[in-house]
Amino acid sequence: MAKNEIPHQDLNLSHIGKYVRVDLKNTVTEHETLAAGVLTRITHHLSIEEDNAPITRITVELAGTDVDFALRDDCPVRIADSLKELFGNT
Repeated sequence: MAKNEIPHQDLNLSHIGKYVRVDLKNTVTEHETLAAGVLTRITHHLSIEEDNAPITRITVELAGTDVDFALRDDCPVRIADSLKELFGNT
């Protein structure tokens, strides 16, 4: 894992208000989407459709708009106190 990268299941209340970066991979189109913003909400669930696989739902403020994401396996997130730290090598 890259620096500042954690599994989505490890997100907790101490991460609220920090910058988060999520790399979402679409296996159908093989495209990758990057979302980065301020983390405003976290909820953890177990999927009833996929053998109780863990799902983390997060809300990220992007350009003043709250956007919801559902994170599943193979979707780590990066957490940082600043955008520079989030995208830089430090």
